[in-house]
Amino acid sequence: MTTDYYSTLGISKNATTAEIKKAYHKQVKENHPDKNKGDVKSEEKFKKINEAYQTLKDDNKKSAYDRMGHGNYRQQESHGGQSQHGGFHQAGGGQGFEDVFSDIFSQFGFGGNSRNQGSENGDILRRVNISLADAYSGAEIDLNLPTHKKCTGCGGTKDAKRKPPTTCSACGGKGFTVAGNGFFNVKQPCRTCRGQGRTVENPCRKCNATGYESSTSKVSVSIPKGVETGTRLSLSEHGEIGDNGPGTLYLEIQVEPNNIFDRRGDDLFITKKINFIDAILGGYINITHLDGKTFNVKIPERCQVGTKLRIKGKGMPTGRSDNYGNLWMITSIELPSKLSKKQTKILKEFKDAS
Repeated sequence: MTTDYYSTLGISKNATTAEIKKAYHKQVKENHPDKNKGDVKSEEKFKKINEAYQTLKDDNKKSAYDRMGHGNYRQQESHGGQSQHGGFHQAGGGQGFEDVFSDIFSQFGFGGNSRNQGSENGDILRRVNISLADAYSGAEIDLNLPTHKKCTGCGGTKDAKRKPPTTCSACGGKGFTVAGNGFFNVKQPCRTCRGQGRTVENPCRKCNATGYESSTSKVSVSIPKGVETGTRLSLSEHGEIGDNGPGTLYLEIQVEPNNIFDRRGDDLFITKKINFIDAILGGYINITHLDGKTFNVKIPERCQVGTKLRIKGKGMPTGRSDNYGNLWMITSIELPSKLSKKQTKILKEFKDAS
């Protein structure tokens, strides 16, 4: 059974960059060949761990992987989407084969890194901070985002005379070139056509041969209720201009801490002070929720410090229909700073009676 990169590292699809790195180092430590000498399965797993990390640590590769799926992404990799290096990776350092042999690539005039020099998809990642209240109720936020329209000069053809593209003379339309010194042969995306296999004769100056005119405009973005830190929202055609047109903008949500409620998954936690009389005899206390609505919570008799009271359905939206997590109220007891003579007398009588 095929295991995707997220399962290989033991993380969710919403894992942050820090969580991906932490999971990678944990897996490397547990499955390093030096620790499992002679174990063929362990060596194979170690290679898969490195393969997964090399993709998920890179925002552009990760977004492509999420869009295409595990099978299609690996198939593209094996057919020249990126230069293949036989799974050679430096354990623990997060460096690949291309870093180890950068001097060889430099000899061919391609620079130190053989990856990501070809077709660019224009996808970009942007982080957006929201309050816990917005995560609870959902929100509409206005952002200044890139917007694109077809160039009025070339009509989107990239050619100033609106001529169709021609086959690239440098690579013969293949999109890549091969260089070697008799010992190594290296396949690289063609620099002339940027891996497209085609070129324009009269590059449009108005759009810099991108085919689009770009500007910035205010866009209203809907934040669904229940989002967590690390959740990514996609906005097509609001990325940068890539080789095939506008890319996708990915908004990664960062939920800011709240000074009253503490979120733990789908549950919320709040600490409330209750007076010592209600702690003994029971009573009610008001809680104002993240949406501003107030409700009562019943305090049981003989309530102790640190008692956890569960209020069902008052936690965070789970994202599944109208289900909500739970709210947990943790009690602390507030003692009066002053007592009247009558109150003191009553308490002494209570003490004597007990």
